[in-house]
Amino acid sequence: MKPELGQIVSQIFSFLILLWFLKRYAWVPLIKFMDERKQKIIDELNEVDEQRKEADGLMNLYTHKLADLESLAQAKFAEAVEKGREKAEKILEEAREEAKEITLKAKEDLSGEVEKAKSDMKKEIIEMAMGATEKILSIRLNKENQEALMAEFIDNIEAN
Repeated sequence: MKPELGQIVSQIFSFLILLWFLKRYAWVPLIKFMDERKQKIIDELNEVDEQRKEADGLMNLYTHKLADLESLAQAKFAEAVEKGREKAEKILEEAREEAKEITLKAKEDLSGEVEKAKSDMKKEIIEMAMGATEKILSIRLNKENQEALMAEFIDNIEAN
């Protein structure tokens, strides 16, 4: 079998037509499809990177906000503790003032009671002295003389 020149030329020509046909209808669209697919993958990867960077930024922002909120919460807690201490001090101070007022009132009441007791005792002493004087002297003085005599007797007792 000897290859003939016509057959070789016809096969080359058929190959070139097939190559041109593949290039025009199959190769170019296939390359175009592959390039589009490659570009789509690149775009999606870029978008994923951007989203990752955005997520990292948001994560940092939320971390800072969380730290700020934590410090704010600690500050509020410290403020509440301080207000509690101030209220406790205020309540203690009010209690001390009330105790002082009660003590002063009790002293005033006691002084009043002492004065009343002294007055009652004076009256009893006067009555006892009058009874003793009447018995000793066996005379009856009139009421005005009696009271004057008793007042003088009491003044003498208080002076001593």
